[in-house]
Amino acid sequence: MKISIVGVILALAPQFVFADAMRVEHVVPRVLVEVRWVENNRELYERASEVGACQGTGACKAFSQLAKMGETWICLITMVKPASWENNAALAALGHETLHCMGYQHEP
Repeated sequence: MKISIVGVILALAPQFVFADAMRVEHVVPRVLVEVRWVENNRELYERASEVGACQGTGACKAFSQLAKMGETWICLITMVKPASWENNAALAALGHETLHCMGYQHEP
């Protein structure tokens, strides 16, 4: 049996790295994630305002919407498509939103 290093990191990271900053809102054992790329910040803010996301957060880099449909968890991440995958800020935003897709929320 092969074990994915990335899978292990994603499984362990929330408990050890983010334990002080995030809390579990929902137990999400498995989730289907879709990333919706937008072209620019204007379009990102338009999409965010349609669903009530990014309110009072200052600069919005991305947002996610997590919902359960029947027995299936589905998460939609919306963010500006990075021009390069060398863009660490974009990758950090994508990873941050992925944690939300896994059921983690910010501490109040």
